[in-house]
Amino acid sequence: MSESAAWLEQHVTLSYFLCTKAIHHSRPIIPGGEKGRSMALPSFPFWIVTQRRGLISDPVAPAGTPGFVAAFSTAESAAKFMVGRGETEWENRLVSRSTFRALMTDLRRIVAQGLCLDPGEGGSELKITFDELERA
Repeated sequence: MSESAAWLEQHVTLSYFLCTKAIHHSRPIIPGGEKGRSMALPSFPFWIVTQRRGLISDPVAPAGTPGFVAAFSTAESAAKFMVGRGETEWENRLVSRSTFRALMTDLRRIVAQGLCLDPGEGGSELKITFDELERA
């Protein structure tokens, strides 16, 4: 392989790596979130977790964040969160930009206020209300 072809291959690989990391792990920041702090917007697509309660499939809420639905950047982080809670059964739902508005309407019907992004043990500080999302 020529030197220029090797350079091009490395450049394309690095560009792909940086783009995929930016797409999957960066979140746009908007000012004026909860208590006047800047807040992170969810990047699309993201995942929510639901659990069956009879015929109803309820979204999972992190401990200490009533009214907020857990939202995850990856299915793996959702699974880690659920296993950490000692759960063995759940369903993952992929949320895209085109399905988010309908989901938000449904979640408001069950009195959800917003999303808790990538929650950890004991809840997460990255919360955003649906009202804030609509203004963003």
